[in-house]
Amino acid sequence: MALEEDRVEALKWAESKLKNPKRSVLKPEPWEEVAEGKYKVKFSWKAEAKPPIVDTEGTPITDLEIPLYSGSQVKLAFYQKPYILKDATTYGTSLKLVGVQVISTAKAGAAETELNDVDVAAMFGVTEGYKAGDPITTNDDGDDF
Repeated sequence: MALEEDRVEALKWAESKLKNPKRSVLKPEPWEEVAEGKYKVKFSWKAEAKPPIVDTEGTPITDLEIPLYSGSQVKLAFYQKPYILKDATTYGTSLKLVGVQVISTAKAGAAETELNDVDVAAMFGVTEGYKAGDPITTNDDGDDF
């Protein structure tokens, strides 16, 4: 994952600035894998520099009441920044959100399981492998997966 690779480089920079690297405390990644390929991520930004939010054509969205609830689909643009706390021993990286593109909105309380087949197909895109109508095959070792 590119985030992990970027973190290695950012941490090297932070470590080079520490006064006493042997007594330093590394904070965990600002993300947590919650399922295969799915992450819970923490972002930050300054209130005076709120990231721009645009629609699918790049038009700025100025309506602050836009319904972005669970099940909404967005694209995020961010960068990873190294930091060292004022104690000069605690360091890590943070993710800075720089832009949001709204792909689709969801109603309040809508669960991701309420997506229809078109929505799910759009989330995954096209990949090589099984197609509806193909004959069912099994692995040579008898395992399902």
